Amino acid sequence: MITIYGGSPCHERRKDSLETPRCGCRRRRGCRQVPAGRGGHRCRYPLQPARGSRRTRRVVAQRRAPRDVRGDRAPFRAGSPAGRLSLAPSDQGPHLSAFCLHGRGYRLRPDRRPGRGYIAHRLDDTGGDIRVPRAASQPLRRSVCRRLSERSALSSGTDQRVPAPAMSRIVVGLSGGVDSAVTAWLLQRQGHEVVGVFMKNWEADQDDPDCPIRQDFLDVLAIGDALGIEVELVNFSREYQERVFAYFLSEYEAGRTPNPDILCNSEIKFKAFLAHALSLKADFLATGHYARLAGGPGNRQLLKAVDANKDQSYFLYRLAQAQIAQAMFPLGELTKPEVRDLARQAGLPVAEKKDSTGICFIGERPFREFLQRYLPIQPGSMRTPEGQVVGEHQGLMYYTLGQRKGLGIGGRRDAQADVPWFVAGKDMLRNELVVVQGHDHPLLLTLTVNATDLHWIEMPPGAGRRYSAKTRYRQQDAACEVAHLDASSIQLQFDQPQWAVTPGQSVVLYDGDICLGGGIISGNAIHAG
Repeated sequence: MITIYGGSPCHERRKDSLETPRCGCRRRRGCRQVPAGRGGHRCRYPLQPARGSRRTRRVVAQRRAPRDVRGDRAPFRAGSPAGRLSLAPSDQGPHLSAFCLHGRGYRLRPDRRPGRGYIAHRLDDTGGDIRVPRAASQPLRRSVCRRLSERSALSSGTDQRVPAPAMSRIVVGLSGGVDSAVTAWLLQRQGHEVVGVFMKNWEADQDDPDCPIRQDFLDVLAIGDALGIEVELVNFSREYQERVFAYFLSEYEAGRTPNPDILCNSEIKFKAFLAHALSLKADFLATGHYARLAGGPGNRQLLKAVDANKDQSYFLYRLAQAQIAQAMFPLGELTKPEVRDLARQAGLPVAEKKDSTGICFIGERPFREFLQRYLPIQPGSMRTPEGQVVGEHQGLMYYTLGQRKGLGIGGRRDAQADVPWFVAGKDMLRNELVVVQGHDHPLLLTLTVNATDLHWIEMPPGAGRRYSAKTRYRQQDAACEVAHLDASSIQLQFDQPQWAVTPGQSVVLYDGDICLGGGIISGNAIHAG
């Protein structure tokens, strides 16, 4: 049984707040008895704020305009017990601890909003459960309508993605950003029943001002309020620690540079989160990823998004057929500017919110400062390929191939002062960092790339066939040939040298727009020159 907690925290209650109300009912203290036989409840509601009485709000016919993201959103109270979030300012009556961040599955019904006169209810309480009316449909821009209806032909000649059946129940992963908000709005506008869910994947730093989860959660509440949809918070922190963060630390400790977002998609969003969505009787799980889907049951295909600058198929290459079959990516046919325009047109409160960058659980904190909390610092020598020591590093885990900033060796008199230094390799046995001068140094250029831990979405590529590949996100597709392929490894021969290919990152193969899959880059790349 799921409960929304209401009222003030224990340390804020006055002594007289514990007394039994005069009328003996379970409503707010201060209810006054009225003579029997006058109808309705036997107590009279106390004076209500200017927004109208509670009884009126239960049958409200018009929804108020959505609030601005940074406007009157309620602040967090760091001192709240049990890590709960305060959703009403202290000068507006008792606040509502609507979500317990250490629990799972706490919901806020759209007809129950925090504020003065709020009463806690169990979610299975059927008395007076009135949903907030949906936002009025608004006309789409003509250019967006054309893009959504006239989908571009796929390079392989496959059929376009089969649309979801009419009136499906769809869980939308709401992150608090504009992409997921527009995703929910589009699906709602198409007539689907939309349920918003906010995933909490990290709780070690929830009180840190640099941790964005608090403001993101408030933005999700604002989105749910604007759309009139049910919003739920689910805590996957334990699963994230075990399946993603532990791997993240082990890879850095081994001198490699992992991509936790890829693992988060396959293990958390489309495994643990998908299972939760299905437990809510959802037909599909939708996210704000920029990608497209095609094919039928058993042969689903993942395709690049229309917007090449925002395409996120690289991060989704480890999804399986069963996961893709129940996934929806409504933004795949749109560009980022079009998504922004739709958000403004729909009046979404996050229309102007900036996109998040970096690793989600690190936020805006310095990466080195975050990592040293979990891994020991092991300084060592920084040398050239010829063995000349040119400085000292703070720990191999803090550096990645191709890194230029933060080396601290610029302006050496025994080197070319106007040529920048780059990280070219790591000697794990000697704890030495290998650095070179020049962006196009041979040690930074790679023609042959090997990968292991392979995953193919539909069918593996053919040995000897030509494809395109990416060795990092936002990289231009590079032509290559499958030189070797077996069950556990692949070797790709590129037409042009690839720059700073990094062990631990993923190489992803494409056949035109179709994402075939890929693997984790191993450390035995063959350099050019």
